[in-house]
Amino acid sequence: MLEFLKNWIISVVLTVIFMALIELIIPSNNFKKYVKFVTGLIVIVTIMAPIFKLYNKNTNIETYIEAYGREFDMETGKFDNEKVEERINEQTIEIFKSNLKKSIEEEIENETSKKYSVDYIEINEDVNSKNFGAIKCIRIKKREELLIKPVEKVNLKNENTKFKEDSKDKEVLNLLKTKFKIDSSSVEFIK
Repeated sequence: MLEFLKNWIISVVLTVIFMALIELIIPSNNFKKYVKFVTGLIVIVTIMAPIFKLYNKNTNIETYIEAYGREFDMETGKFDNEKVEERINEQTIEIFKSNLKKSIEEEIENETSKKYSVDYIEINEDVNSKNFGAIKCIRIKKREELLIKPVEKVNLKNENTKFKEDSKDKEVLNLLKTKFKIDSSSVEFIK
């Protein structure tokens, strides 16, 4: 019994001295509070180890910690994997849309020398679909030059901002149809 008590006191004292040295070596910053927390836990486990041995000779706290850790990892791992996969799909779709908008704008400008910006784009977002990424609807807007122009008279009765069918740019429509396989009925020109 005295040998057990002697070994326990030596291990507690050595652990406290070792932890004090670690705290002296670590520079003062936000990381230090985490180091103090972990070292405190180690000291507590060292102090409490003999108490656990007294209650049950076969009990090992590390076994309980490992079992709890495995159970926790299994529970959170399943949940996190689903969330991460969903977020990755959402981000991939948003990046794809953004790159597609830029590509369409650059292609229109390079091929027709006209400046249009993609105001809205809707694509097939079903990852499992054969037509994933196919453009369902696109709304494009002609970019105005930075020249000062006189203000046009505002007609409040006509709230429709769409151009008339005959004012659709045929050259742009043909380009979108050939390069991006977008149906003409899916393209909307706005002011």
